[in-house]
Parts: sequence; C-alpha cells; structure tokens
Amino acid sequence: MASKKPKKKSIKDSDTIKQLELKAKLEKEVSALTTVNSAQPTEPDMPSQQKIWRRALLEEIKASEQPEVKVNEISPVDNTENLKQRLHVKKSKKRLLFLAPLLALVVYVGLYLLRVDNYYSALPKFMPWPVAIAGNKVIWLDELKKQAALVQKFKVTTDTESLALNHIIEENLITDNFNKNNLSLPYSLVAQQLAGLAQEFGSPQDFADYLYATYQVTGQDFSQFILEPYLRRLVLQEYLSQDATSLGRAEAKANAIGQKINANELSFAQGAKEFSNDTLSADQGGDLGWFSWGTMLPEFEAALRNLAVGEISPPVRTRYGYHLIKLDEISGSIPDNDETSAEPGSVRASHIFIQVVDFEAWLAQQKNETFKLYLLPLKR
Repeated sequence: MASKKPKKKSIKDSDTIKQLELKAKLEKEVSALTTVNSAQPTEPDMPSQQKIWRRALLEEIKASEQPEVKVNEISPVDNTENLKQRLHVKKSKKRLLFLAPLLALVVYVGLYLLRVDNYYSALPKFMPWPVAIAGNKVIWLDELKKQAALVQKFKVTTDTESLALNHIIEENLITDNFNKNNLSLPYSLVAQQLAGLAQEFGSPQDFADYLYATYQVTGQDFSQFILEPYLRRLVLQEYLSQDATSLGRAEAKANAIGQKINANELSFAQGAKEFSNDTLSADQGGDLGWFSWGTMLPEFEAALRNLAVGEISPPVRTRYGYHLIKLDEISGSIPDNDETSAEPGSVRASHIFIQVVDFEAWLAQQKNETFKLYLLPLKR
C-alpha cells in the first residue's frame, strides 16, 4: 500500500505559525522585562535600526493595558511600519525643538546688526520683542517704550531710552528684594503722600490739573510710575537700615558733626553741604523750605516742637537714619500733643541727614552683580 504523502502546508498556515512564533517570542521577552531582578534579554545580532524598532515595540507591549490581541489580528509588518512612522515623528519633533531657538537667535542677531532699533515703533505691532535680559527677567520693547515716553513727559530729552531701561532694571531689583524679604508698600503710605501733595496745591483736583497741564500725566500714572517706585525705595532703605552695627556708625557720625557745629568749628550750612546724604537739600545748606505740619515724619516734627527758632536738635532717629534739625522760621500756630491737623501752621526748617545705608551705592552694587544681556542697541 502506497504511503500517504504529507500534506503540503499552505501559505496561510505558514504565516499563522510565524505570527504565533513572533507573539510567543515577544511575550517571553516582555515577561522577562517585567520579572523582578531578571536579566535583560540579549538582542540577536541584527542591524541597529531593527534593534530600535524592536525595543520600541517591546516598550509598547509592556506599557499596554489593552486585552490580548487575537492571533489573526497580529500583523508584524503593519506594526513595523507604524513604528517607523512614529519614530520619524519623534525625530522631527526633536529637530524642531533644537532648530526653533537657533532660528530665533539668528533672526535676532541679524536684526540687531541691521540696526533694527530704527524701526522701534513698528516692531511691537508684529511681535513681542525683548530689549534686554536682567537677572531672570526679560524686558520687552513695549515696556521700554512706555517708560521712555513717560521720561520724555518730564522734560528729559536726551538718553530717554537708556534712562528708562536703567529705571526698569532698578525697579525689578527692588521688587525682587521686596519679595525676598516679605516687604509690602502700605496703601496708607501712598495715600498720605498724595494727600500731602494735594494740600500743597490746594486740593486733589488742583494737583491733578497741574500734573496734566505741565507734564500731560494723569494722577494715576504719577502714583503708579513715580510715587510708588519712590516709596518702595524708601521702604527698602528703611528695612536695610535696621542693622545694629550700621545704626551705631550713623549715630556716632551725626553726634560728631553736631559737636563741631556747637563748638563753632563748622556752620550748619557747611555741615549740610559736606556731610548730608540728602542730595536735594545739601546744596542749599540743608534748607527744606516751608512745609505744613503733618507732612514730615512724626519723629522729625516732634523734635521741631521742642526747638526755638535758630536752635539745632541733637541727632534724631527716623526710619531712614539720623537727622540734625534746625528750626528756621514758624508761621502760624504749632500743633500740641503730636497733632498733625493744625490748619494755619507751617514751618521752615533745615537738616543734615546721615543715612544708615548708602542706598544708591547698594543699588549700584546689585546692578553690577546682576547678569545683563542687551539684545538691541539703544538710541543715544
């Protein structure tokens, strides 16, 4: 009897067996990958690109939480093509992440060399543009333009952009130190200063009208961009002036100046010009002019109440340092019991101010130690 010839396997059966073998092999490797302390399966000697596809496929199978795929749904060819496509997309994204900053840098440098500052007015309409980086803050072109326009309103016509940029950098440094030391600007301090200025002009509306007529600046702009930055400087200076050693040095210096004046070795005006840290009054011999009661610091006015005209006080400490105070003239009545609301009274006085901390020198040092990168040339 003739023996039966073995049945020839169909192509379809052969493909199914290959798929089963591939699935069994991948499941075995995935099991090895997920077993604690098991060694990583060694890869056969294969081309590097095929290794990359194989690893990516293993990671996808390992991470997948989907139900097991039926055998007849497995298509190694399709999975390989999908992996190729995904890997190509990932490579494209990496290239984009690398090339985008490089392209931006090339554009910025190119426009810098082309003197793009000649087109300042047009740039902000199309794109945000950094002028400089100071510390970890970016200073934008539109911010600089607003600040420079404000500088021009106060009759400054030269180096307006340089002055504006310097002001922005200083304000950023002061704000950083405010946050670092948990400081804040009390609203009552701002309101008090505005009330004092308004009183000098007659009323708040008179003061607002003066600002707009003279500088085309609103009261809100004055408060936000002029008064509040000025007061933040004073508050920070006050905080820095609490160091005991620095306080002792300032008091000793004020006492030494007072002793020379009392011994007629030095006139008050000469002492102010030579030693006072109040640069506005020093050139005037310390003269502060006429002011209403209630506009100066309480300690300063308390000392004035105890002086006769022409008399000089011992060193008086305020939040900013030490003052030698001279009462020059009085008009009207002097408030009693530390009152600050007397209507007719006003006074003229002079002072020699010894600060505890040289704030401007401290600020200059902070600026020197701050990383600065200027991205556009400024008009000179």
